[in-house]
Amino acid sequence: MLKELKGTPYVVFTTPNVGAESNVAELALGHTPVLDATRGTVLPSGHGDVYDQHNFLLRVDNVLEAIGEYGALNFWVPSLLGYENPEKLGVTSFDTLDVVRNAEMNIRESLDRLGRIAPIGDDFRSVGSHCKEFSPLPKDLADFVEDPTSKGTIYIAFGTIVNFNTCPHFVFEAFFNAINEFPEYRIIMSTRNLTLRTLPKLNKNVKIVHWAPQTAILTHPKTKLFMTHGGLKSFKEALCGKVPVVFMPISAEQGMITRVSMKMGLGTALSKYTVTSEAMITAFNEVLQNSTYKENMEKTYEYFLDRIIPSLDEGACCFITK
Repeated sequence: MLKELKGTPYVVFTTPNVGAESNVAELALGHTPVLDATRGTVLPSGHGDVYDQHNFLLRVDNVLEAIGEYGALNFWVPSLLGYENPEKLGVTSFDTLDVVRNAEMNIRESLDRLGRIAPIGDDFRSVGSHCKEFSPLPKDLADFVEDPTSKGTIYIAFGTIVNFNTCPHFVFEAFFNAINEFPEYRIIMSTRNLTLRTLPKLNKNVKIVHWAPQTAILTHPKTKLFMTHGGLKSFKEALCGKVPVVFMPISAEQGMITRVSMKMGLGTALSKYTVTSEAMITAFNEVLQNSTYKENMEKTYEYFLDRIIPSLDEGACCFITK
């Protein structure tokens, strides 16, 4: 509206990959959905289930997902939201294609040059390759994880995605049975208040919290493993902390990130449809006992930040000079 009425410039910022694939296509940067996993890829079934472009069904699913996103953004969503009457907003038309094309800059918070093709252009930049400053752990958590008898810390968090109050019973049982099988490690599990279910008796090395300083935990030197749904923010924080991951993707871009991460040797995965305590124990032991995952994380961390211009500075610089 401001662009049309007053000529005010604007920037489009997408996070994490929502709308980004279609934006790439609109800017003629040529992301081909058959080459690697898209954000709507089929969730991996478990360890080693990476995206295989030779798999016909995976290619078909990728193409259909890409077409669906393109159609949703450019045809169906505007109609569903009532944008067929844009004059109510004071503009003569509303078209998501024009929103992308007429922006001064398109900025994406996404995986940048890691494990998949990520084209750029003069008016398109990824600004995700950076790590936050981290703060030390609060004293109660520091005392817990720095116990000299501990072999390290296992951190489990799914943000607000997984509700253990209402998740399937087999998932609840899998988690709370498995975490009792690692007495030599300190385990921190962050989850919302459990009001509808009764926790089984947990060992003293397990701490259940309703909120955790995730960045501080993941950058602590004692942290050895992170179990997560694999959202972009959580994955980046694991990468910045150089902590290998056990993924259990739920939806959205999480399947893509999981497949790319396994392909790069950064972790393993469990399926939300078939997870068991035995499978979780096996996945934890795989990451804890195989030093290759940690080594790959450390190498990938260096690749992630190895840029002539830091990604945030590059985005700011390109916008200003534009």
